Amino acid sequence: MDGLGRLGHRPGIACEPLGSPAYLREGWKRGQPHGQQPPWKNGEGYQWSIWPGAWHSPRSRSWRSDHVERTDYVEPDRRQFPAYDAAWQRTPGIAIVPSEAAPRQSGGLVQNMQNVVNQARRVENKLSKLQAELLKRDQSWDKYLADAKLAVAKEKARHESNKKRILKEIEELEKLQETVYEQVTSVALEGRQGGPRPAEVVPAEVVELEASTNCPLRALLEAVRDDGMWWTRQLKKAAKVFQDDLEAWATAGRSPVTDEQDDIAASPPRAPCFCCSLCPAAFPLRKHLAVHEARKHGLISVTRLLSPGPTCLACMKHYDSTERVQHHLKNSHTCLHRVARLIPRLSPDGVKEAERDCKRLKRQVVRGKWELYKAPEQVQIAAGPRLLTAHERVAAEGEDISLLTLAGLFHPCPDFLRRVDTYIADRSHEGPRRTSACFWDRRPR
Repeated sequence: MDGLGRLGHRPGIACEPLGSPAYLREGWKRGQPHGQQPPWKNGEGYQWSIWPGAWHSPRSRSWRSDHVERTDYVEPDRRQFPAYDAAWQRTPGIAIVPSEAAPRQSGGLVQNMQNVVNQARRVENKLSKLQAELLKRDQSWDKYLADAKLAVAKEKARHESNKKRILKEIEELEKLQETVYEQVTSVALEGRQGGPRPAEVVPAEVVELEASTNCPLRALLEAVRDDGMWWTRQLKKAAKVFQDDLEAWATAGRSPVTDEQDDIAASPPRAPCFCCSLCPAAFPLRKHLAVHEARKHGLISVTRLLSPGPTCLACMKHYDSTERVQHHLKNSHTCLHRVARLIPRLSPDGVKEAERDCKRLKRQVVRGKWELYKAPEQVQIAAGPRLLTAHERVAAEGEDISLLTLAGLFHPCPDFLRRVDTYIADRSHEGPRRTSACFWDRRPR
């Protein structure tokens, strides 16, 4: 019986005590039929579990609690601000494992007094811990509020600084926007001064919008911003009016310029001030005179005579064609004046040779070979040092210049230099062309 009693109290096995009435009445496998399971194997009316042992370790957890912690869903912390006690709450401390002693029978006055004193001590310790925790939480909350106020003050100062900077930039850009709108409006109105614009050609909405504000361009932009299809509708209306005019012109078979042109005082023609030196012909613009001299008398312009290739020898800039160099010399009087003192002028055959490639390419494009068209490329700087004129070469070498070098220097013809100076001085300004205004600003009757 003692051995069976020790077996019943083996650590790790929880079972019915051997001194229970069932075992005392039945005995160890006494009175059971053959093949019948004993009551402790049947499992009915009993609960089985693993005995945790007499001592509970703080680091050990039961299998059931560990399984629950791993499978439970934890709601994520979605707080906007951090917890005020997060700094000291994560500090590891001593894990307190509650334990209750098994009830014992009273052992006299000393034992009872010891139990009461222990209970009073536990209450005092717990009370002191709660008071310390309350004080620490109050201190943490005060520090949290102070830090939050400081952070808010810093962010507010940064926000005010950024806001002030943005408002200043907005004010400057608004002033600049007004100036740009006025400039664009003035340029647009200047381009329409060649003739009156009939009100019936422009949609009525656009006319009313322009008349209701001092800045028509800004009003148009605001209208497009409010309604994205507004401008498209105006274009469709104008296109319909233009199509009707085309059909009217095709049906009438007459010029769109009507008798209304006679009622409008046209600007007087410019008096011819460019006279040919070889004949009594006179022209209002210098380019007309240059064309006349080249075709009638074979007198080539100075810009063509000083363009042997696609590179300007004065500024050392490389263009992709000789024609662009000629336009460059026509607009840059400094380069034209310098090139006339650097190289001799070309002969008529030399001019034809220099312009041959450009003219051939233009003729091919006009005849339909559009694949040969080449857009103008960006101007590049040519390699090599700049050429020196005769005066610059003599001034650079001084008395050490040799007679051979001095004899080989180029000295331009004085008559040709006077012709270049006259060409530069007689430059004409054509101004804006208004010859087509009478065509587009008048509708057919």
